[in-house]
Amino acid sequence: MKVFMDATDIGILRIMGLRPYGQVPKDMNSFKASFIAKKIGVEPKTAKARIRQMEKAGFIRFYQIYPNFAHLNMSGSGYLFNVKDEDRKQEIIKRIGMVDELFEIHDFMGKELCVDLGFHTNHDLDKKIGLLREFTGDPKPICFYHRHMPTVNRKLSITDWRIIKALRHNALEPLGKISKKLNITLKTAKRRADRMAGEGSFFIVPALDPSKARGLMLFELLVYTNPKADSKTIRQILEATKDNYVYHYIPASTKLGNFDMILFTDSTGKIQELKQKIDRIQGVSRTRALILQGWFDYTDWIDSTIDHQISALVQNREN
Repeated sequence: MKVFMDATDIGILRIMGLRPYGQVPKDMNSFKASFIAKKIGVEPKTAKARIRQMEKAGFIRFYQIYPNFAHLNMSGSGYLFNVKDEDRKQEIIKRIGMVDELFEIHDFMGKELCVDLGFHTNHDLDKKIGLLREFTGDPKPICFYHRHMPTVNRKLSITDWRIIKALRHNALEPLGKISKKLNITLKTAKRRADRMAGEGSFFIVPALDPSKARGLMLFELLVYTNPKADSKTIRQILEATKDNYVYHYIPASTKLGNFDMILFTDSTGKIQELKQKIDRIQGVSRTRALILQGWFDYTDWIDSTIDHQISALVQNREN
């Protein structure tokens, strides 16, 4: 089963958010149909029906929760690589998948690959980048983005971690069920979940399968601006892409644009139309599209890391 998606569905995804990080805590109302409907200007029943349709088709596979990386004593960044041998790209992706603590691999059409990885120290990052250089044949990868997250000052308790573990791959499950599983009161589960959400200790995002959307293409648009660019330039870019826009950010390197976006559309022709429209905006010097043809998730290791956090806290308490 595949689902046909339009601007309303893309608007829903924009409110939910696709990326499991951000500089401020995420509003947990972002997954409520009434909140989403108000934000995108439709009736609540319409938003609810569209969400159910995406879930039924398998486009939204499930909702997952990610702990703030500060609680894992690590950071995260994405790097863009150009593979030396495009014919061996899938083999290269398999080799990259063996690197520890990966988050995602984004396979773009052509030679480009974005590898999103976690690291504990600069030395750890250097070792992993060295392996990726060897695997891809690219001696000079470019840092694409950093996974910024809110600063957290409170350490999580055993109960906090157990709540995160219980919600890991079913993040919208009612807390009443979670409280019964963990043998705690609903009041305790709600208080702790609300506190963690409010302080930015976790992020919830939908896990997507773009292949379940009929004719849908996900792509990154890298926008290179010139000295004439100002806030009006950004407003015009967002207005020009409002039916396709999901997310935007400032890349870590100007080699990959000054203002980048994640967009959905239904054809390469539409991508060219959007590029031409944005190229004509004053303050834009050029644009470049990276069309996604594969999105690979490698976050199972987070589950075992959460288990380790719980075990360490239990052991410390017993000692």
